Amino acid sequence: MKLEILKVQSLIAAKQVDLKLKAAINLICGSNEAGKSSIYEGIIHALTGESTRVSNKKDYKHLVNDGSTVGYCYLEYDGGKQASITLPNGAREIKEQMHSALPYLLDPKLFSAATEENRRSLITEITATKRDVNKIRAKLLERGCNTAKVDGIIPFLMSGFSNAEKQAIENTKDARSSWKTTTGEVYGDKKAVAWKAAKPEVDQSAVAVAQKALENISAEFDEENKKLGSLETEFKNAGEKDKEINGLREKSEKIERIETKLALDRKGLALMTVKVEDARRLSQGSTPDNIACKCPSCDSELFWNGKELVKREGDLQGDEDAAVKLPELESALTLLKNSVENGERDLVAARYAKDKLAEIEKAEKEVISEEIINQLKEKIEALRTKRKVAQEALDLMNENTKLAATADEKTEKAAGYHTDVQEWGAIAAALAPDGIPGEILKTAIAPVNDRLAKTSEITGWKLVVISEDMTISYGGKPYGLSSQSAKWRINVMIAEAISYVTGLKFFMCDEFDLLDNNGRISFIKWVDSLARSNDIETLMVFGTLKTPPTGLPSSIETHWISNGVIGALEAA
Repeated sequence: MKLEILKVQSLIAAKQVDLKLKAAINLICGSNEAGKSSIYEGIIHALTGESTRVSNKKDYKHLVNDGSTVGYCYLEYDGGKQASITLPNGAREIKEQMHSALPYLLDPKLFSAATEENRRSLITEITATKRDVNKIRAKLLERGCNTAKVDGIIPFLMSGFSNAEKQAIENTKDARSSWKTTTGEVYGDKKAVAWKAAKPEVDQSAVAVAQKALENISAEFDEENKKLGSLETEFKNAGEKDKEINGLREKSEKIERIETKLALDRKGLALMTVKVEDARRLSQGSTPDNIACKCPSCDSELFWNGKELVKREGDLQGDEDAAVKLPELESALTLLKNSVENGERDLVAARYAKDKLAEIEKAEKEVISEEIINQLKEKIEALRTKRKVAQEALDLMNENTKLAATADEKTEKAAGYHTDVQEWGAIAAALAPDGIPGEILKTAIAPVNDRLAKTSEITGWKLVVISEDMTISYGGKPYGLSSQSAKWRINVMIAEAISYVTGLKFFMCDEFDLLDNNGRISFIKWVDSLARSNDIETLMVFGTLKTPPTGLPSSIETHWISNGVIGALEAA
């Protein structure tokens, strides 16, 4: 990738830049805040569409130089291809699909900052390492992995080793969980090898005896509970019953008195009945021997002389005294009748009370007391405990019967799940980064590490190595332990290796000034050799310097920026 024209206008600190890039290596330098990094970040923005300073498009206005309304970065490369970004509206123009490795060449520190998975993906892509499913399957089988399980995991490989590994791990967890569910124990590799389900011996006749004993206890428990309910009800109603008995006794004790009075009332009623009848006849003019009446056809007065009806002169009037006393006698008769009726009713009630009382007293049971009820409750509680013990004993026998019946099946299932754990675990291990992916990546990463070794040889810098697990070392030590200038060298060396392997022959690096004098000399000699061997088409280097450098190789062109403007040096 060869940059040919670079134009920057009012972009952060870069006010006016208009360069035709002729050399392979372009050193853009100047004092602090002169606009170097603004140019560097403008190029990244134009080629990737991503700003390194702000994340929200609404903040693009802050990327425009103070006093200006519009800023832009415009590039021409590879024979007139164009890329640009205009701010603050964020309009971007680029017609070519950029290589996926380009961001790592524009900003070398991205590779060391990336996740191991992203590093692995990049290395696999730039080395054109294909994920041959058939070869991976063969490698899994060579490792002794189960054929059926290998075929089951193959579809997940279509989206990468990581996805397939995660599925294998998930299957391993499922198998562990199934083993635990089957055995009731936590899975352990060593324990699972020899695990067998308990197979207790059970006497079935003892089970039948235990079942019958439980039924008897339960029946007695239920019966005593019913009895308790009845006694508690009787005890609660005892007061009402005593009241009823007292009432019956009181009524039954009145029988003699009622009978005496009733006898007198009946005698009085008989006498009074005769008196009333006599008075009625006398008041009508009749005597027992001479009964008067009126002829129904002629109204003549007749009387019976004992033999025949004889006409008698005069009106049909009787004894006036008897007529006067008759109402009084009739009233007395009525009272006596009512008295007899009441007496007879009371006598019936009293005799019923006597019979009822005798019946109650004959059927009267043991007197219910709180003590009796509490004793029954204690008995019931003892039966409850006895029933619980009997139930637990029977449950244990039944459980042992069940265990004995399913022991062999459970042992076989547990062994199967253990096999699943081991086989899925083996596949997961094979698909882990240090397994088959590591083997493949070891071959894939060789060109990158070979290039890093050559750079180390040319520059005299310590050897940078990217291992199969995607960790980075510098001089045999982890990247994280390196100094700031060492990290800069590591990042630039890796960027150049990616540039070389991809064939892009392009990368950029900022903060060249981190290197000391000897480091700068080594860097210049190295990149000059890259230009002379045609391993680089464009290298953009940015750094803070006090003055423009002199005595540089012809492959390096210096562009001095001052107050955001590049032009004076070129004009000279």
